[in-house]
Amino acid sequence: MSLTTCSTPVDHRLKITGIDKHPSMAYICLDGRENSNTLQHQLVCIARSPIFYFDHLFKNNGNYYNQGFQRREELLDSCAVLGIPASQVTIHNCKELPDNPNVEWSISMASSLILKHIRAHSINLVLTFDGRGVSGHSNHTAIYKAVSYLASIGNIPDDCSLLSLSTIGVLRKYLSFLELPISWLLPSDLCCVIGSKGYVQAKRAMLCHRTQLLWFRYLYIWFSRYMIINTFQVIDQGPKNLKIY
Repeated sequence: MSLTTCSTPVDHRLKITGIDKHPSMAYICLDGRENSNTLQHQLVCIARSPIFYFDHLFKNNGNYYNQGFQRREELLDSCAVLGIPASQVTIHNCKELPDNPNVEWSISMASSLILKHIRAHSINLVLTFDGRGVSGHSNHTAIYKAVSYLASIGNIPDDCSLLSLSTIGVLRKYLSFLELPISWLLPSDLCCVIGSKGYVQAKRAMLCHRTQLLWFRYLYIWFSRYMIINTFQVIDQGPKNLKIY
């Protein structure tokens, strides 16, 4: 994995990683105003400007249905649609962390892998699941537990922030853009709303995942609020260098 060369000092870059369980259809849709200096605008610029670095860390290649190779290729195609080069996508195939909702992942192993990735690429912001994992998938929640564990013991670098994607109920999930007032009014640390061009781009990226396009996936693409609106909460971090005796 390599950084795009640019004239902007490294210290001023916003380096973001999205952590998922495997190459899936779980996209986070972001948008912002052209002249905004907020974090939301910085997130929008990830795939458009060389001064920002974005990568995906996947814990395995999604081989639960023996489609690992196809899903890997589909992931790279979808990232290309979003403007994220293959050189900035990392997939770790760990036998101990399989794509299987019936297998309980080792939090110690998952957290170690995540921390190594954060430090190796000087990540400033981590985006991942919350404690309910959006769909309740056990592998999703394991990733949240791993990130939360690192935060609780103070192992996250000082300049790195952690955000979890808020899980909502099924009714709100399929209200599409009609859900916007609810997300806007409820408290969150970051609320992202996608524009029309971004929405079209996100749909194109989703359709790259051909092996996962079952009937309910099409419902997700056309009606899910997550395609348009996403809210995040900060994962609180504990004291640094915590020692337990």
